[in-house]
Formats: sequence, C-alpha cells, structure tokens
Amino acid sequence: MALFGITAKDWKDKDPDLDGNIRGYTNVLQLVILSNLEKLNAQMIEELENDIIEYIDYYNNKRIKRKLKGMSPVQYRVHSLAT
Repeated sequence: MALFGITAKDWKDKDPDLDGNIRGYTNVLQLVILSNLEKLNAQMIEELENDIIEYIDYYNNKRIKRKLKGMSPVQYRVHSLAT
C-alpha cells in the first residue's frame, strides 16, 4: 500500500542507508493522519464483526423456512431432537 505517496519498497530503494520503518522518518502531520486511518480501520473492522454476528443470529434464530415447517433452523433442530 502506498502511504504518504510512496510504497515501503520504493522508500527502501530510494534510501537504502536508512534503517527501520518509513514511519520513523515522517513528520507529525503524517503520523496524525496515519493514526486516524488506523482508528478508522479498527472501527470498520469492529462494525463488520458486529454485522456478521447479527447476521449469523438472524440466519440461525430468526429466519423462518417453509422447508423447516415454518421454523427457524435452531427451532427445527430442537424440535427434531425432542421427537
């Protein structure tokens, strides 16, 4: 991924004498931008995880199927095991 207009490989090729990570040679504004991007990424991942959990709950517990005698998959399984 290109960060600050340059990829890590390009940065290494351009400045082979510099050791470490490109972040060590950035200015404060770039670090603030990077920090904000990382926070947004973490928030999006958390939202995605929550959406997936909600969908799995819907799919297993709330979704009614005609093939399952009008029950959700979990209800049908419980019903099948009880009989």
